[in-house]
Amino acid sequence: MSTGLCASHPRLAAQFEEDWDSPLGEYGKRLFQSEPLSLDPDFLGLVQNQARQIGYPEDWIDRLCRQLCKSPVIQTSHHSTPTHGPTFTAIDLITLSGLDTEAIYPIFATSGVPFSNSAWSGALSYGSLGLDQLFATGSPALTKATKAQAEREAHGGQEARLSLIGAKWRDHLVFSADQSESLAPLLNQLHPNVQPLLAPVRLGQPWSHWAAKTASLIQGKLFGKKVMVLDMSVLVADYVALKLKQGDPLFLELLSDPVSQGTLDFLVPYRGKKSFKVNRASWDGGRLCCEKAGPTVEGVEGLAAALAARELCPAVWTSFFVLRFVLGLKCLGSFNQVGYLENFRLQLLDSKLTPHLQLDAQVDDLTTGRLFGPDGKPVWPLDQVLSGQQLSVDNFKDCRMSTFWEPVVRQLKSALSGR
Repeated sequence: MSTGLCASHPRLAAQFEEDWDSPLGEYGKRLFQSEPLSLDPDFLGLVQNQARQIGYPEDWIDRLCRQLCKSPVIQTSHHSTPTHGPTFTAIDLITLSGLDTEAIYPIFATSGVPFSNSAWSGALSYGSLGLDQLFATGSPALTKATKAQAEREAHGGQEARLSLIGAKWRDHLVFSADQSESLAPLLNQLHPNVQPLLAPVRLGQPWSHWAAKTASLIQGKLFGKKVMVLDMSVLVADYVALKLKQGDPLFLELLSDPVSQGTLDFLVPYRGKKSFKVNRASWDGGRLCCEKAGPTVEGVEGLAAALAARELCPAVWTSFFVLRFVLGLKCLGSFNQVGYLENFRLQLLDSKLTPHLQLDAQVDDLTTGRLFGPDGKPVWPLDQVLSGQQLSVDNFKDCRMSTFWEPVVRQLKSALSGR
């Protein structure tokens, strides 16, 4: 590893060095080495409720809850998005390599991101599909998309995605957005081969639910596995709100005397002059402190109510404080996560909350990479599924981890050299 990478991402560089030549089959098994847990029934109840709202089969829901107690491991790298790209698909492949054949693949995706984030939560993303493969022949949407594509290409644009949202929604958090009236008419104009891959629209229900079910359908077909995507941000918001209403001592203690360098933090969506914006806020001295626009929130009851009303989205520290350190779930993550999760853990070790938290050190939680096909081109799930191609995890088990990690190393080195 380069000196720059060792300095900027020391834990990542160390893991690359240790497992660069490890076969995927061996590496994947280690991801799920975790002791069983007696998970909080309140949390499992929230998981069940959300899974039913998204529309997963009841037997899948029951199996997931049992699995989380027996093997408390979840994938937390993902953003809420209806289609995965080559990076998320590499993460899926790595994680699935460690799962039993009939196990549920649990993805807890964050909706605390804008629609225009790197995963393009407000779009269907693809690789080399033609617009005639995406839209029904003669549809108005095809005409509009063809014109937009020509304009992008004239300006050097190479975007391969179909936007499902209006321009003003680009910076809006997925967390607080509902499925709009314009979604179903647009989806009805898609090609007949595409429509069965998409979840049904439920007007007024969370966008993240539609994105979760759509992603689970496509990734499930791609790998031939049971994939369940849930909204991690909503689960955490509902859990914190519930615990505050119950007067849970742990959360009340945290609110009254925050941990050094860490307190419950939130993202606050609000409407700007031309588009939606997001502000960051933290809890301090019994009230929510916001730099700019945001709700006036004071006291424990006010915080619980704002979370339940989706006025506040749990940010990174709050999300992993709950999932990793309160509940004890092993959170598989990308190259940034393996760094900050350990920093969070070390920070909490010296706090007054230590006796009440799950602070054991965990290893082999890195799931990152980028997936390329035999032709050397990135793998886009929508392209694969529409062409009837499936990816068998067994076919990759002898691949070295460097197969997936080399593109990440090149990306990081490029970013470091551009400083």
